[in-house]
Amino acid sequence: MLDERLDPDTRLALARTGVDWGNAYAGPAGGGAARAYPAEVARQIGMPALEPVGLATLASPQEPMRRSPAHASELISEVLSGEWLTVLAEEGDWRLVAGEDLYVGWVHAWTLRAQQPEHRVVQQAQFMGRYAHPRGTLWTSDNWAASLLGLGMPLLCPEEGPRTRGTRVLIALAHGPTGWLDEDALLAPAARADVGETLRLALGLLGTPYRWGGRGVGGLDCSGFVQLVFLLAGFDLPRDTRQQVGRGTTVELEEPAWRAGDLLFFGDPVDHVGIYDGRSGLVHCSGLVRRQSVGEIPHLMRRLSQARRMGDGDVVTTRTLWRHPPAALSAP
Repeated sequence: MLDERLDPDTRLALARTGVDWGNAYAGPAGGGAARAYPAEVARQIGMPALEPVGLATLASPQEPMRRSPAHASELISEVLSGEWLTVLAEEGDWRLVAGEDLYVGWVHAWTLRAQQPEHRVVQQAQFMGRYAHPRGTLWTSDNWAASLLGLGMPLLCPEEGPRTRGTRVLIALAHGPTGWLDEDALLAPAARADVGETLRLALGLLGTPYRWGGRGVGGLDCSGFVQLVFLLAGFDLPRDTRQQVGRGTTVELEEPAWRAGDLLFFGDPVDHVGIYDGRSGLVHCSGLVRRQSVGEIPHLMRRLSQARRMGDGDVVTTRTLWRHPPAALSAP
């Protein structure tokens, strides 16, 4: 992210360096002279490095990530319960953070809990799986709601140990609440990555509303939708379409060459992405998550620019709580 407080000439020059500014930062965050993150980007552009100041997690199910430290600023993404954030700078009531998908933006300080690296080991030992349904509610009793739930939210064993009540199990959420869930609401950690699983997960989200910058229960944008279902199937994709189009291997731009689970990208530069369903259809988030025959969307298919297929190089460790192993997250 290029900070809007940089002078226009500097912003233009930095934009031309080829740096992926979705996963990097340059600007005066925290006050003083402009600095850059991560260190390799700082070296590349000849700017002092912005050193991380801590780690944090959320105190709520999800929170907006904004382009600048203000509530009126553009929503560029969201951070979710259970994700660990690298805090890069403090500025008033705001924190500049890098998420687990390495995306950089501003989050309001009151939504964050400071964390120590060793607590990640504790959470991994408690990890039971992820929430298996598109959306739901965690209840502490028949009439007391503890938290909203969304597909993929990590579920932990409570500190007091496992408890069951018939077909229900007591679970804790990473942001604090505990409550009871049916056993079938737990999506067990996958043993291996499975492209075919992406289609099942994608179809489970049909009808989910579109939300610019959305990655969670409140709504999804097109790339947030693809990032979510591929993560749960065991594949690591970055946040934006322009980043995702660089992953996997190229597939011919002819339907007979496509397989279920292939990603289709539209626009040049790309501005939309969807998942091919193997039956001449596209599952994508446009207004809402929908499944459409390619014949129904000629206006979109005319803009088809790339087809990509995920492979072994895009696999994440699917039995862990985090997108990346804890050692891969920056700490001060």
